Amino acid sequence: MGEVKNMICPFCKKEFNKYGIKGHIWRVHTQKGQMHKPAENTKPWNKGKTKETSKRILKASQEIKKTFEEHGHSWTGKKHSSKTKKKMSETRKQMYLDGWEASSCGRAKKYKHESPIAGHITVDGKWELAVANYLDELKLSWKRNTKRFKYINLKGNISTYCPDFWVEEWKTYIEVKGYETDLDKCKWNQFKYPLQIWNGDMLIKLNLINKNGEVV
Repeated sequence: MGEVKNMICPFCKKEFNKYGIKGHIWRVHTQKGQMHKPAENTKPWNKGKTKETSKRILKASQEIKKTFEEHGHSWTGKKHSSKTKKKMSETRKQMYLDGWEASSCGRAKKYKHESPIAGHITVDGKWELAVANYLDELKLSWKRNTKRFKYINLKGNISTYCPDFWVEEWKTYIEVKGYETDLDKCKWNQFKYPLQIWNGDMLIKLNLINKNGEVV
């Protein structure tokens, strides 16, 4: 039997073996740190599932299904075995590493953007589009990031995180964010590279959105 390696909790930095960290995170951390409330008189970007967002989620699901089938994995039939789930997970990770992007990310609508610097890209939501235009105006050497970084998620499993943009002059990644969740903090606490979180308050200071969260 191989040696059991210890792992560090991304929240409290306590050390656990790989069997104990999962239960620790679920027991101690998942019920804490409620999502940040929006500032007074602001309109949150995430208003819940609507008829329009449900259609986008369904469309994204159908695209993922088609992509998996093109990679030789059947989507239909009974419950997947652990072996099949592992293979599907590996396939999806490889698709991301190859630069694949889903047609929809969460509930944010996709927008096409033709940048004189970053080229033809796709962004998630109007806030990211506003940031892309802002970086173009500054004439910075930036790009839409597609590189993914491993981290330990709230269940104690290995996941990957992909920040939104990379700015060469600043040597930093930029994450455009509305509400912050436990999972977001978990990713950011483990991120080893320079990272700026551009939330609603930051975008208001940059005059990219107004107090209602609308792009100006």
